[in-house]
Amino acid sequence: PSEVHAVLRDVRRAPEWRTGLKQVEVLDSAAGVLSWREATSFGPLELAMIEDSGSRVVNRVRDPDGQFGGRWIFEFEAAGDAATLVTITEEGEVYSPLFRGMSRYVFGHYGNLERYAHDLAKRLGEDSRVERVAQR
Repeated sequence: PSEVHAVLRDVRRAPEWRTGLKQVEVLDSAAGVLSWREATSFGPLELAMIEDSGSRVVNRVRDPDGQFGGRWIFEFEAAGDAATLVTITEEGEVYSPLFRGMSRYVFGHYGNLERYAHDLAKRLGEDSRVERVAQR
């Protein structure tokens, strides 16, 4: 879990392992909240790490004029001697009807989340197995 946590906290190095992420610019962090701007193939996206407990990290979209918003919740726990179970939950909002349609029929609702999970596992030198589960 500590290795997963370290990778998630090191947003500057994310372009080295995340598919489609071109650049990360760390912004001035108000009140100790880590904030950054990602340059992606879809354009710029501002994020903030609004929670960081060591076993749970929550990133929120900060762009008020964007096409979508919400947060990604990363929870990780030891699962055996050398394994870590990582759960990523997306609580998303899509404001634009056009972007909502593209998300459903072009990109897929789960595409970015599953690609991130595969990229994270690869960065950690592990195989990944993505399993979609119903909301709790």
